[in-house]
Amino acid sequence: MSGLPSVTPPPSKSLLLRAAGSPLLPVIALGLIYAWSLTFGYLWDDIFEVRRDFPDSLSRLQEHFRPLYYLSFALTNPLFDSAFEHRLVNYVLLLATAGIGALWAARLGVPVAGLVILATFLHPTFVYPATWISQRNDLLLLLLLFLALLHLREVRGFWYLLLSDLSKSPFVLHTLWFAGRFWLDGHRVRALMAFAIVPLLIAHMLLFWQGVSETASSPMGGFEREGIVGLAVMLLVRGAKVAEGVFLALAPIAAFYEAVPHAMLALIVAVYAGAWGALLWSARGSQWPMRPVTYVVLALLNALPFAINSDPRVIGPVIALLWPALFMFARKGSGLAPTAAVVLLALNLWGTMLNYGISDTGAYRPDEAPDYVLCAEREVQYPMERWRCERNAFAHQIIQGVNRTFQH
Repeated sequence: MSGLPSVTPPPSKSLLLRAAGSPLLPVIALGLIYAWSLTFGYLWDDIFEVRRDFPDSLSRLQEHFRPLYYLSFALTNPLFDSAFEHRLVNYVLLLATAGIGALWAARLGVPVAGLVILATFLHPTFVYPATWISQRNDLLLLLLLFLALLHLREVRGFWYLLLSDLSKSPFVLHTLWFAGRFWLDGHRVRALMAFAIVPLLIAHMLLFWQGVSETASSPMGGFEREGIVGLAVMLLVRGAKVAEGVFLALAPIAAFYEAVPHAMLALIVAVYAGAWGALLWSARGSQWPMRPVTYVVLALLNALPFAINSDPRVIGPVIALLWPALFMFARKGSGLAPTAAVVLLALNLWGTMLNYGISDTGAYRPDEAPDYVLCAEREVQYPMERWRCERNAFAHQIIQGVNRTFQH
């Protein structure tokens, strides 16, 4: 027997790595983590959505063009009459979105795709769509976007894209990225139709959507100065809001605001920055990997609407696309991606737990839901709410100071 040649068995992935790459991992883990949120009650604006019928949903199209979102309530409201049932819809959408997202990430070659998607959807800001009934539009948008990406070369990919545009305005600029891909793949008709959709939707928002004009007087937007100076200042501030949203997507410090010492908060930012820097650094070489760059561009197109609103609750569409794209930079076989994913997952889970009950009002009937009140009129219990309130107050002070300067 000793004279027989030795045979080296082929390398095989460990069971742990196979589990980390499975699309079932984020579905099961998120299902367990967010199961308790099904016991939450109604939040203040849930009461409007859960009472809508089909005619009322149609009447809302002029104010907010997101018909699929309103249609989802028009279809489910006659069937459900409890907060648990309405929350169950969001819960199922969350798990479906994470599962489809993991399939997309695996097809792109994202290392340990299941683990990466789990870390992504445990980003603390996903507490909002996961546990807030009326934040369902984020989940509809992302589910349809992932389906469009999975079927990018098929006709149904275009229809998934169109439905995503009907889920949440003004998050429609990603359509330009799809139009470019359709054109490069030789699907000229789909490309032209996709290009045409964007200006039509933007024109609708500018003409009819009251929210656009209302945000002109919101924090970080209400400048009284007109002319070139006013325009320059407004563009500067709008750009700062986009930068704020992207920063929170990469390092969600709002989830830890005043819940940890300042030194710990700085350390948390450093860990996030170190993880992203290591992933990008691992891709160094003579040929920069362009594939992940294209998906980073797709994610950042969804960051431009932050110029209107950069609250933590609206940045989910950027996170879900940006995080997997950045993990694509990891050098294959280096072990960096699993390590970074575990570290970021741990931080995100911590931030999620700090803000987990952010939409739990204890109001189990629509007529019990509390009215919306300003930050100054209530005790802000959760870090992301403290961040939002104090950030808005700080921005308002800056705006008032600029207005007084121009007036004098």
